[in-house]
Amino acid sequence: SSRHSAAASTGPPGRVTPPPAARTSSMLAARLRRLASESLIYGLASMVQRFLSLFLTPVYTRILTPHDYGVMSLVTTTFVLVAAVASLSLEQAAIRWYYEADDADGRRATFATWLWTHLVVSGTLAAIMGVGAPWLSCAIFGDDALVPFLRLVAITIPCGVPPLVAATWLRVTERPRAAVTLSTGLSVLLIVITFVLVVGLDLQLHGIFLAQVVSGLVGAIAGLVMARDVAPPRLYRRARLRAMLAFSAPLIPAGIAVWLVSSADRYIVQRFVSTADVGLFSIGSSLAVITTLAVWAFQTAWSPFALRIRDEPDAERTYGMVFYLYCAGGAVWVSALSLYSLLAIRLLATPVYDRATSVVGLMALAFLLSGLTSIVSIGFSIAKQMRPTAIIVVVSALTSVALGVALVPHLGIVGAATGTLVGQAMQPVLLLRRAQSVYFIPFPVVRGAALLAVALVLVIAGEWLFPSVLTLPGFLVRTACVVMLAVLGLRLSGLPLGRLTSIFRGLRVVNQP
Repeated sequence: SSRHSAAASTGPPGRVTPPPAARTSSMLAARLRRLASESLIYGLASMVQRFLSLFLTPVYTRILTPHDYGVMSLVTTTFVLVAAVASLSLEQAAIRWYYEADDADGRRATFATWLWTHLVVSGTLAAIMGVGAPWLSCAIFGDDALVPFLRLVAITIPCGVPPLVAATWLRVTERPRAAVTLSTGLSVLLIVITFVLVVGLDLQLHGIFLAQVVSGLVGAIAGLVMARDVAPPRLYRRARLRAMLAFSAPLIPAGIAVWLVSSADRYIVQRFVSTADVGLFSIGSSLAVITTLAVWAFQTAWSPFALRIRDEPDAERTYGMVFYLYCAGGAVWVSALSLYSLLAIRLLATPVYDRATSVVGLMALAFLLSGLTSIVSIGFSIAKQMRPTAIIVVVSALTSVALGVALVPHLGIVGAATGTLVGQAMQPVLLLRRAQSVYFIPFPVVRGAALLAVALVLVIAGEWLFPSVLTLPGFLVRTACVVMLAVLGLRLSGLPLGRLTSIFRGLRVVNQP
């Protein structure tokens, strides 16, 4: 008390300097406000994009059978794999080297090197995919029915590079409005073209993939225009590429492993059950993917934010509070999404898709845990040690695939979702243990894990024990559970309610040139 009084009395005349504890608390609140502000704008943009996409889901479910929906999911999943390999995981390296560069030319050279490397590799793999489409189709589907769709999506692989680089450049230069304008505009364009081709011209599956090609070409042009500061080939640096690849190389198998955890389940369902069940699983996953709106928005803001404050006082406390708030907010969201999932399915699809509710909560929790990985592994990024991350992600992926193969023949799509959840859960658990030995951060693991465990219990109870949400008792019971979980999360946070509300009252969007 006397030390605080003395500290408060020092400083310029007429101004009282707050005691150290007050300054620390104020600094933490300011950091959380900034992270929340940056996440908010990306989240709002993602929400707009996702809801625009959901606008087409009722159209798809009334025009496409579950079998056709499964075909679309299998082709899209294959595209995601090829695009992930083509990226060489250079995005994280580009962000890391951006903050390492001493001048503007060095930062621009980093992004130019990423842009042109990514374009060349993705173009090459797209050509290989187009030529090998018959083989791929037979391997996935058993015949050549997927060939025209695979060739259409191959065209879009290099088209997606300029918008990605442009959006990342705008993010690191703190221009989030421009970044979300680009991504949202391209999403709107894709939806409009899809609606015209699928509904207006009745092209069905061909129309869906043709719309991706058209919007992809427009996106490539728009991305090059918005990334014109880093687009000149003369900025390419071979030495910089070698350094970036040394950093990202361990993440390439990790990227493939992430795809295995999140997407291989569709191939397993198709192999052991049916293509129609792939469609049901995809509808349930599509509803669960709403979780990734907040997760993606957070991750988009988190990496630059965490690296930016790494040398500031009490940065570890900030990391710990972010960990807890992520777990608490995510647990409430996953529980609510799962408990009310049947209402959403009835709005988006016909009753024939009702069985998709059985995977919504499990997949939503899996997506949430995927985002948690970026928090617990931040120590590896700070220390520039990415190999442990890659090894752990690969182990988790192999576990997920093995569980899927073992469970799907007996449990169907629920077995696929369970395997995915276990694989995703392994990643933050193993990464946390390993990362703490590299760069210790006092994460409140017990409190965060307890809330996630409660969320899992509610997911299971909502599917198998609670009355249907379509009845009044079922709706009231589910609502009471969500409210109680939210209250528990607030009580365990250790922060006064006033401090939490002040964080969100202070939200503002940063959009500096």
